[in-house]
Amino acid sequence: MRYFVPLTAALLAMVAGNCQADTVISAEIPTAVELSNMDINRIVCSGPMTDLIFSQEKGMTGHFSGNNAFIKFKIEDMGGEYIYADEQSELFVVCNNTVYTLIVTPTDIPSVTIRLASPKGDSFRKNMPIIKICLWRNRPCRSSGKPIMKHTHPVTG
Repeated sequence: MRYFVPLTAALLAMVAGNCQADTVISAEIPTAVELSNMDINRIVCSGPMTDLIFSQEKGMTGHFSGNNAFIKFKIEDMGGEYIYADEQSELFVVCNNTVYTLIVTPTDIPSVTIRLASPKGDSFRKNMPIIKICLWRNRPCRSSGKPIMKHTHPVTG
């Protein structure tokens, strides 16, 4: 039993070391990312994706549907030998009416998922109904600077 806990911890550390968290990209900031040059890569947007702009001459293909885009690099078959893309390229993703600029480097890695962060002002807009309710509920308390008691005790009046 005393060997069980250290062994479990060591196994968990080995497994966790091989897992990669999704990359999160901010809007309007050119960001260098590595994508798989042999598998399909995924880009996830918090809202509707409306366009993908890239240079087809560099061997990149892309398709978007809803809030997802899928990027793949073309693989050339040279008589039984495969040539994988290795040339850096720009990828522009239009998501939520905001442009995300990715400087993509095709690399010999497994498939990658990239998440596009919501624009900074978006969280305020999404939370606006909640903020309005909170302000409305607290308005009487703030107007006089003192809490307003609607009910008074019958004895103290």
